[in-house]
Amino acid sequence: ARNLFILNLGVADLCFIVCCVPFQATIYTLDG
Repeated sequence: ARNLFILNLGVADLCFIVCCVPFQATIYTLDG
């Protein structure tokens, strides 16, 4: 169960990165 929790955390982190990075990059590009 513990490994599943860690895996879940990693997946959530990955989703966060995938969602946030392009958004942040777009803002940075538009500002730049």
